[in-house]
Amino acid sequence: MSSNTASDPVAHLLRTASDEQLVRELFPDVQRIAGSVIGFADSDLLLTAAHDALLNVVRYRATFDGRSRGSTWLYTLTVRAARRAAGRLSVGYAETQLFD
Repeated sequence: MSSNTASDPVAHLLRTASDEQLVRELFPDVQRIAGSVIGFADSDLLLTAAHDALLNVVRYRATFDGRSRGSTWLYTLTVRAARRAAGRLSVGYAETQLFD
């Protein structure tokens, strides 16, 4: 493992924190990252994206192997979750327009 936990606090959390602590500690970063991808105007969409990202963090934390920084791993999972959430919204919007 190449990450030094002193210089990589996210990696340290991924390895040592309880699920609850992990979610509590990472939520502000996840919300900020998701907001940078999808914007901050739609708070429901932002919370959905952050929720999905945090679920994936907890679900896949055991796969974090330290080859990248913990913050890089977190960023990647969060961006993917935000894009999926935004995609679901646009599909839902298109379906609403078709059936109105």
